[in-house]
Amino acid sequence: MRNVLAAAVFAAAVLAADPKEIRLFPHGAPGTGDIPETVISEKSTTDGERRLRLVTRPTIAIHLPPAELANGTAVIVAPGGGDRHLAIDKEGHDVARWLTTLGVAGIVLKYRVSRDPAKIDRAAVAAMALDDAKRAMKIVRNRAAEFNIRPERVGFMGFSAGGNLAINLGLGYDSETRPAFLGIIYGGAPERFEFAADAPPAFILHAADDPTVPAANATRVFDSLRKNKISAELHIFAKGGHGFGIRKKGAPTDAWPDRMRDWMETNGWLKK
Repeated sequence: MRNVLAAAVFAAAVLAADPKEIRLFPHGAPGTGDIPETVISEKSTTDGERRLRLVTRPTIAIHLPPAELANGTAVIVAPGGGDRHLAIDKEGHDVARWLTTLGVAGIVLKYRVSRDPAKIDRAAVAAMALDDAKRAMKIVRNRAAEFNIRPERVGFMGFSAGGNLAINLGLGYDSETRPAFLGIIYGGAPERFEFAADAPPAFILHAADDPTVPAANATRVFDSLRKNKISAELHIFAKGGHGFGIRKKGAPTDAWPDRMRDWMETNGWLKK
């Protein structure tokens, strides 16, 4: 019965318009504040998915669950796109809408990406994205009462490049920006890293046949967390490839939302 109700709520939510965005830096983001933004929204010729390019003014978009379902937890969602663009729906808004069916506020982070897709300065883009993620954490926590959430229950999850951003946030937080937990979905990991002893617990998911980001990235993250006795759950599905987001594609990875829901429930994030 619960699955039927959740499916009905999700179907209705998907039809809803995207929520109003909140600027992270109203007076311009550090380093790109003087660059005019002309975001290009385009649909891929290969999968029909909407992608955003040339983002220089980062925002968050708030998807709130129905009041009767709300449990006080929020998750900031970072779409992927290889630092070139953002897969804003299948790894962003649609994920946020699914979270609302669990009683969780889904908050989509539109973070800065490269202005030159042909020549990407990965380190510079990663630094900008991390600034955006930290700012998003601060804003959501400071406005928690407005969003009917609990400031100590704000998690962060990301896909692909957004998963790499989630890892970087889990490595580089401070007292104001530490996520309550991480969701790392087919994310690329730095070559060398070590989590602090108080790093957030994490849900990690990958496909063994991922042709873009090897699943070894997921195992390295898991091993580093467990080395420091940090709670972590790892799922590596036999098939699923890369970039599936929350789309069904007839692969074992179709079940990942159920596994993450179970993990969140087990750890008390869905409890009112």
